[in-house]
Amino acid sequence: MYRNCYDMKKYTFDITIIGAGPAGSMAAKRAAEKGASVLLIEKDKYAGIPVRCAEGVYRDEITRLVDIDDSWICSKIIFSELVSPDGNRVRAAEDASGFILDRKKFDQALAILSVESGADLRTETYASGMKKNVHGEWEVSACTRGEDIKILTKVVIGADGVESRVGRWAGIDTSLKLREIESCCQFTLADLNIDDQTVQFYMSKEFAPGGYAWVFPKSGGLANVGLGILGTYVKDVNPEKSLKNFVKRYFPEGRVISQIAGGVPVLPGLKDMVADGVLLAGDAARQVDPLSGGGITNSMAAGIMAAEHAVRSIEQKDTSKKNLTAYQKEWDRKFGKKMRLSSKLKKVVDDLDEEVFNNLVGKMSLLPQQKRTPFAFFKTLLLNQPKLFLDVAKFIL
Repeated sequence: MYRNCYDMKKYTFDITIIGAGPAGSMAAKRAAEKGASVLLIEKDKYAGIPVRCAEGVYRDEITRLVDIDDSWICSKIIFSELVSPDGNRVRAAEDASGFILDRKKFDQALAILSVESGADLRTETYASGMKKNVHGEWEVSACTRGEDIKILTKVVIGADGVESRVGRWAGIDTSLKLREIESCCQFTLADLNIDDQTVQFYMSKEFAPGGYAWVFPKSGGLANVGLGILGTYVKDVNPEKSLKNFVKRYFPEGRVISQIAGGVPVLPGLKDMVADGVLLAGDAARQVDPLSGGGITNSMAAGIMAAEHAVRSIEQKDTSKKNLTAYQKEWDRKFGKKMRLSSKLKKVVDDLDEEVFNNLVGKMSLLPQQKRTPFAFFKTLLLNQPKLFLDVAKFIL
C-alpha cells in the first residue's frame, strides 16, 4: 500500500497537484525527482478507483514513459478489427500492438512511484477552492476526512479531469461546446466468446452517432464494451440505452458486471492551458486524442512536461502565465500537429455517409492484411472523396 500523509504537519509545498490519475501521478513523480516539495491530492480513497476509461494503450507509446509491469496488463493486443455499419469486418495490419490495462493496479502503481520519488500523497482529499494570497502564492482549500485544511503552494497543477475545477478557479476557459465532448457509457461484460488479442471498433450512426463503439478484451471472457456519442446527438440518443441495444445485438450472451459513464473531450487542446502559477494536464487540458478518444499516454506525457516547467519556473522565481506558456508551446510543438490532424480526421469520419463507410471497409478487405493500415484507410477515403483532400492535406503536408 502506498503511503498517505495523513500525519502531515507541513502545509506548504512548492507544487500541489490535484488529481492522482496518470497525469497527476507522473507530474508528482517528475517534480519530486527534480527536488521540489510536492503534494499530490486525490478525492477518492484510492487512485484508479473508480475506473473511468476503456483502459487501452499502444505499447510503443506507454513504454517510452514508464517501465511496464506485467501485473498491470489484462491482455496484450496484436490485432484491431473495424466493423462497418452493415456488419462487414476487416482486420487491420498487425500494427495494433498494445495493452489493455488494469487501471486500478496501473493508477495505484503510478501513485506509488510518485511517493517513492519523494512526493506526499493525500487521498480522500477534496479540493474546494483556491485563491492568491498577498505574496502571490496559491492558497488551496481542501477537506480531508472531515478536516478542513489550507495548503500554500507556489504552483498548482490541475490534473482533475474533464470537469476540471482548477482551470475555472484560475480563470481559464475550460468550457466545452456540445460538438467538443462525447458522452460515453461502458459495460464490463463477462462470458464473452471473443479473441483476447483483438480490439474491435464498430462504426454505426444507429448506436454511436458522432463516435464509435468499442470492444476491448480483458482475457478470460471479460471485455470492456462501450460507446461514445457526440454531444450534439445526445438529446436524441441516450448512451446507456444505446449501449444496451448494441450489446443485445452483438453480444447477447454477455453478462454485465460493472458500468461506468462519463464525458470525453474531443477537441485538440485548450486555447490556454496555463495561468499565473497554474498548469493544466491531461483531460483537464483537453489533451485527449480527438479521433480515438484515447488519453492515457498523452496525459502521462503532459504530466511530465507540466512538472518540468513548474519546477523550472520556481527555480527562476517566475511563475507567471507568460513564463509558464513555455509548457503550452512545448506541448504544441510535440503534439499539436497530430492533435489538429486527428480532429480534422474525426470530422471527416463523423460526416461520412454510412454507405460510403460500408464501401470503404469493403475495399479495405480486398487489400492484403499487411497493407490494411490507418494510412491506407484514409488514402482510400480521399481517393474516393477528393473534395476532402484539400481540407486534410494542409495538416499532413
